[in-house]
Amino acid sequence: MPFCRNCGAQYSEGTRFCSNCGAALEAPAPPTTYVTPGVSSITVSTLPRKDTGITALIAGLGGIVLFGLGHFYVGKIVRGIVLLVVGIVLKIALLASYFVGIVTLITGNGTWFGILILVAVLNLGLWIWQIYDPYKLAKTYNAEVERTGKPPW
Repeated sequence: MPFCRNCGAQYSEGTRFCSNCGAALEAPAPPTTYVTPGVSSITVSTLPRKDTGITALIAGLGGIVLFGLGHFYVGKIVRGIVLLVVGIVLKIALLASYFVGIVTLITGNGTWFGILILVAVLNLGLWIWQIYDPYKLAKTYNAEVERTGKPPW
């Protein structure tokens, strides 16, 4: 039979508190810790890290349909919502200019084709940026958690 660390009284397995002194008998399980190797000064934290590769993957693949998903993953909700709205507007503009551009191209007026190209380039540029920005934010988040043990936002 085990003994109480506080008073030395014997207790039976599964007992949580000493019947003699009332001390807690089983130490609580330690929290899950995350440590990043290769850093000279390490702060052990119970906060999970944001994987930069997963962040870029979520932003890239999700951004094909909806912009801002990578920002939601790293915890930048307002920025994610703004990107979501801007992305929806740009995708509607791209779709509209595509159909109008095809019609005007067939009829001989090439003005809308230039607008189609402009909207497509804007869409591509925003898609690339919304992959890079959450990737960079995930690195910032991880560095701050490692340094202070607290999330930056």
